[in-house]
Order: sequence, then C-alpha cells, then structure tokens
Amino acid sequence: MRAPKGRLKLWKGKTPRGGPPALNLERVRFMRSGPEDHRGQSGKKPTPERTCIVQRVTKHPNEMIRFVLDPDNAVTPDIKGTLPGRGVWVTATKADIDIAVEKRLFSREFKTNAQTASDLATRVDQLIEQSTLRSLSLTAKAGLVTTGFAKVMAALDKRSAVALLFAQDGADDGIRKVRQKLKALGQVDRVSVHQSLHSEQMALALGRVNVIHAALRDGGAAKLCLATLRKLELYRGLTAMDERADLRDGL
Repeated sequence: MRAPKGRLKLWKGKTPRGGPPALNLERVRFMRSGPEDHRGQSGKKPTPERTCIVQRVTKHPNEMIRFVLDPDNAVTPDIKGTLPGRGVWVTATKADIDIAVEKRLFSREFKTNAQTASDLATRVDQLIEQSTLRSLSLTAKAGLVTTGFAKVMAALDKRSAVALLFAQDGADDGIRKVRQKLKALGQVDRVSVHQSLHSEQMALALGRVNVIHAALRDGGAAKLCLATLRKLELYRGLTAMDERADLRDGL
C-alpha cells in the first residue's frame, strides 16, 4: 500500500493483513521533535568556516575575502563570494592581503603562476567600500534609513534604531550628543555605532544632501548593509566594538 501523494510516508514495509500499517518510528520522532533538533536551535544549517591562506586558521566567511583566478590567471577579489571557480580565502585585513601578495601565497594555493597586482589590497578596499554604499542605498530604498540629527534622536527615543552611522567629517559636538543620548537610554549594547564613511558618500548613497547622522531600522536590507559595513571596518582596522567600549567608559 502506498502513502497518499503529497504526505509524509509513515508506512514501513507492507501493510500487514487485517491490521494497521507499521509506522516508521524514526520519521514520527522527527515530526514530534521538529527540524531544530536535527540542525541546531536556530533550525538552520551552520555556515561552513574557511581557512585563511595567511594565518592558516579557520574563520567565518564574513571575516574573510574570497579570491578566484580570472581566465588570464589574474587574482580577482570576490567580495560577494559568488564568482565561479575554485577560491581561496584571506582574512579581511589589508595587512593579510599584503602578506599574501608579498609571499606569493596565491600562486602556492592555486598551484599555478597566479598574476597578482601590487595594489591588490587597495583595490579590495575600494570594492568593499562600493559594496557597502550599494547596500546602504538599497536599505534606504527599503525605507529603513532615517537621517538628520533630530530624527535620529527621535529614533533612539522610540528604540527603533539598530545602528547609527556618523559621517567621518561630521562635527564632533553633534556626534557626541547622539552618543550621550545612546548611553543615557541604556542602548549601548543594542545599537551598534559606525563612523567609516564620509558625508558626501553617505549623501550620494542615500540620495540626499549633507548627511551627517543616520539611523538604521531592523530589516533584511539593514542586516546585509551592516554585514558589509562591518567588513569594511574590519578591513580598515575600525570596529563597532571600539565605539561601544568608548561609550561604556565615557566620552
């Protein structure tokens, strides 16, 4: 006897004559426990870690840059991690990429004479920055960005902000007031703080004029934007955690 089409099979072998079908107890246990018992508490498969060819340690892909070879054997940064072909991974810092170039580690890992540009680390910085600005623009189009000093302060009062962006060339006084507000409201651990873009870059990405302060609200686009922003900060030696430590210790 066959199980009805479109339903989970619970029969194990043939149906005995004069009796109910034998149950597949393993499948029953899976149905009762739920998929999270088989994949972890989140119900998602764990993200595989990658090995850095410089440090020889495994890390999460968000902390690394993938590289592939183009048809001319030139080492090509794959910022999104989607280019075809075999890839190698380097920790997302300028220092690590400089070491990989200097020691010709790409040729060793690709097992061929890989053509590596001397300014590869600079090109990677530019690509990560471009990716961050595109993500910020998409986040704004999704309606998840608030700009302006007063509106950012209001977003903190409403507890709707998950991240704050300050322009690198913004006035220290305004930035200090926002950070003091963040500390006074006890949101230091909930709201990340970032200051790695210039006002002109932020304005261009958001399609607005003179952007110094911005707040991001929770959402899929905002999460992707923050992931690229953190990679840019990691690459440049700046982290949101440094900002949080400053807030805890006082301004």
